[in-house]
Amino acid sequence: MEWVEDVFYGAVTKGVNDTTVAVFKAVCLASIASLAILTYICYTQYPELLVHCIFALSLSVFLYALMHWFLGELGTVSSAEQRKELFGDQTQAINSTKALGMNTDATEPATAVSAPKDRQTKKVE
Repeated sequence: MEWVEDVFYGAVTKGVNDTTVAVFKAVCLASIASLAILTYICYTQYPELLVHCIFALSLSVFLYALMHWFLGELGTVSSAEQRKELFGDQTQAINSTKALGMNTDATEPATAVSAPKDRQTKKVE
């Protein structure tokens, strides 16, 4: 289910990742296929609705072609870059917690960390 996270990250950060593009293409092609079937049904049974079905099918094809061109011009970014933009540099955060002696691994028991000796606590009056 990592692809769902990638699509979510693509929606809330800058740029478009490859997973979002693949989902978009799949949805557009499914839309074109369903409208093509609907157009065939209208052609055989409801000829008065044929114009509307052809118009909807042409809009779907035009949208797919336009977005395919636009995404080609825009380019894609990797999901790792989007995660880094959204959450920051996780390796730096993990290293700083290890330097402070904090437990980041759930298999090890947590240890208490005392404040450095050069720090003085001040009373606020």
